[in-house]
Amino acid sequence: MRKLWVLGFLLGQVAVAAAVPSKLHPPYFLRAKDKLPLNNLACPDVDLQGPGGKPLDLEVNLQPPDSKTMGYLSDPALFEEVQRQKPSETAPQRFYWHMEDEVEYCHFKDMEGNHWYGWEDGDEKFNWVLWRGHRYWWHDSMAGHWLYYYQGVWWRADGQAKDSIQADINGEYYACDARGNVLGDMGTDGNGEIVSAPGRYQGDSPSANGGGHGGHGGHGGHGGHGGQGQGAHGNGQPSQGAPPGTGSPSGAGNSPSVPPSGN
Repeated sequence: MRKLWVLGFLLGQVAVAAAVPSKLHPPYFLRAKDKLPLNNLACPDVDLQGPGGKPLDLEVNLQPPDSKTMGYLSDPALFEEVQRQKPSETAPQRFYWHMEDEVEYCHFKDMEGNHWYGWEDGDEKFNWVLWRGHRYWWHDSMAGHWLYYYQGVWWRADGQAKDSIQADINGEYYACDARGNVLGDMGTDGNGEIVSAPGRYQGDSPSANGGGHGGHGGHGGHGGHGGQGQGAHGNGQPSQGAPPGTGSPSGAGNSPSVPPSGN
């Protein structure tokens, strides 16, 4: 029985390793004109509210938003629509909910004027992404990095060099070159410091952070108690819209993921 258990464990480890691709879509390297979020900016820390102001008792997801939903939000066809509709959703601290092709999401403008988009995923977690400079951004609150979405991949904004960049793959930072070749696992903090830890990504928890992506109690995941924000459903309401598109899923050619920079 023990031999079978060991064999099953080894096969599982091989399967996990095989899930890491050897090559990604060539990355987009940030330029001086690109608008990066401030380091101290974080996702809205408010009582989550669903359509009609219904309280949502959900935790904020500490994993990068899944590629399926991001692929939908990155549909270029939505870009023109959001530019037309977003100006009508100006009230700060308010949830503007929309339903498009069975995907329900909200638009939220914080007190500083930042535009956020959020939704509930299949794991009953709430996801936040920031829209800035014609790009979707996600903040890794564990490692303290900002990542931007391009061609189906979340790319780390800081630490880029001429032929070096990091991508998030399955909750890990991987070093890549300018052609998208995956070079090596840098760990959950991107620094390559790995210690053993329990959880979804066993053995991949940086000691500097005290835990991996999967086992940290994040911020902002509150159920609604009549606090900040008011719910508004986009269906039939004046404030309807869709988040702008920033590119097609991995494998596509040139896309609107990197149009001219601006808000």
